[in-house]
Amino acid sequence: MAVIALALVVAGTALAAAPVRTAAPGQVVAIAADRHRVAFAVGRSPGDCDRVRVWRPATGGVSRLGRRSPCVETSTGHGIAALAIAGTRALWLSYIGGNIREWSLWTASTTAPAPRLLRYRAVDVDQGSPIVVGAVDASPRGSGLLPYAVGRRVVVLRANGSRLFAWTAPAAVTALGAHAGGLAVALADGRIFGFQPLRSPDPVDEWSGAPAAAVFVTGDGVAAQRGRTLELRSASSRMFQLPPGGRVTDVEGGRAAYVAGGRVHLVDLATGADRVVARGTLAQLAGSKLVVADGRRLTTRALG
Repeated sequence: MAVIALALVVAGTALAAAPVRTAAPGQVVAIAADRHRVAFAVGRSPGDCDRVRVWRPATGGVSRLGRRSPCVETSTGHGIAALAIAGTRALWLSYIGGNIREWSLWTASTTAPAPRLLRYRAVDVDQGSPIVVGAVDASPRGSGLLPYAVGRRVVVLRANGSRLFAWTAPAAVTALGAHAGGLAVALADGRIFGFQPLRSPDPVDEWSGAPAAAVFVTGDGVAAQRGRTLELRSASSRMFQLPPGGRVTDVEGGRAAYVAGGRVHLVDLATGADRVVARGTLAQLAGSKLVVADGRRLTTRALG
């Protein structure tokens, strides 16, 4: 079967150049990175909560997006569960509730910061989220894809907020990934489908395995976390074993980032070399940069 064919750049995992930092007003609970911008969500902070901001490390500027979810305390809490960015547009999933949890999917941009509600679902708190936001890797031209799913229905937005693609999967969607025109959709039955939605509405690849908790379009193929295994499906398919509690946060080009025990690891997908590069709980790859969140601190640094 064909794989999503895009250009792969295999690079080492050395860290280079001085890092750039900014401080958030509260605990950072989610991050997403494009080549020139970092979106980050802050939980509770003085006078605010569950707010998405967009940081430009090159200039130090931070844009605050709008918020329409309330800051009231509920029995099972509130927060932002997932976040993605493409160009100036962010896509995020918020929740609030008690025994019934309300899930809301929003989008806004730095030029139109008022949030637009895309989807709303209310389900029993024990059921988990009925909405999935895709893992989006940096687009070379800031024109990436923003995928999400509600149950079996997959939708892909362009960076300008318009709809590009829609597909009804044969089973519930557990994870999505997109990069440079490629899309991967992981299902609850263990199947993963690959698409090139800019070219065709039909899948170009399909394979099966254990259900995937996360899926990423890497550049020349697809990577999926199945339990403690990171599976890379490309011209040179490989398996990588993760430590207990390891959670893959991003895979792009020749690198994978994962967090375990409050430490950020980088894995060289060509050699399998794995090393700790930072302290943190969230990490994203953005082209030649690594973005890390640790408490209220955000750091971006070049990768050699």
